[in-house]
Parts: sequence; C-alpha cells; structure tokens
Amino acid sequence: ARRGALDDRTLAVQVARRLGLRVRFQNESSFSRLVRSGPNDWDLAVAQISVTPGRARRVDFSTPYLEADQGVLLRLGVKPMPRSIVGLRKLVLCAQRGTTGGAIVTNRIKPTRKPLFLDDLSVLLYDLFAKRCDALVFDAPTLGVLRREAPDRYGPLVGRIPTRERYAIAFEKGSPL
Repeated sequence: ARRGALDDRTLAVQVARRLGLRVRFQNESSFSRLVRSGPNDWDLAVAQISVTPGRARRVDFSTPYLEADQGVLLRLGVKPMPRSIVGLRKLVLCAQRGTTGGAIVTNRIKPTRKPLFLDDLSVLLYDLFAKRCDALVFDAPTLGVLRREAPDRYGPLVGRIPTRERYAIAFEKGSPL
C-alpha cells in the first residue's frame, strides 16, 4: 500500500486470502465492462467501483470500503486557475466514460467546449500531460496520489466536487460470495 493507503491490489489480495480465493489480476481498459449485466469471467472486481442504483441493478456489491468525492486536477500551466464550477466551464475537460466524473462533466459542469471522454485512465492522464485537455475530473483520492507522486507532471488539484461516493467490491448478480 502506498503511504498507508489501501490500494486496490492490496485490498484484492486481502479479500481473496480471507475467502480462500485465487487472485488473477487483469487490467480492464473499459470500466463499463466491469458493471455490465450477465456472466463475467471474474468472481469479484476491485476497481474503485462506486455504488449507484444503475450499477446495483446489474451487479451485487460488498459493504462499501471507502467514501470519496470527485476531484479536479489541472494540467501544468492553466491560467487563470478556475475557482468554481463556472470557471471550469471554459476549459477542455476530460473524464473517464461511464463514471461519476463523466456524469459530473456533462450534467453539472456543462462545459462550453467539447469534453474528452475516454475509457482508459492512463490515456486520460497522458492527454492531460500532453495538453489535449485542461483538467481531469476523477476520484479525488486517486488524483491526490497521482499529483503527490508526479508534481512535475500535473498541475494543482484545484477542487473537490462533493459526491460522497461509496466504493465497493462488485460481484456477479446472485453470487454466493
């Protein structure tokens, strides 16, 4: 775990050990595949999945293990620094498709410039670094860690958008786990 925080990999190993399961780590580039209806090739998914009514209709969830808000991470050199939702509207925003951050960009911030929605967080981070977007809206704890680990790569974490999202482990509907 990084600096005392429980990361997804550590959490998955600890849960698997307690349940007597084998762990297979797989990088899923499309978040929406983790919360789709129907059979999956996994028994449980640990991937910062927030509990929403729509997702709860497609998968079952564990007791939440983390509550967090969304954050706004700027690219280096953005001037003037936005101080409100209104200030964010003038920027090119990026967010992960199918996530709370994406919904906030569309429904709450309502930018005047076309936002960039992608499936893969690593691509979004590269696009922020490469100046294809001005700010990334994503889980605040994750953005805080990224900013702390690479302060020369990203601009400041300028805000928190309260959502009180609860993250939980996802299971196939009806799973005995």
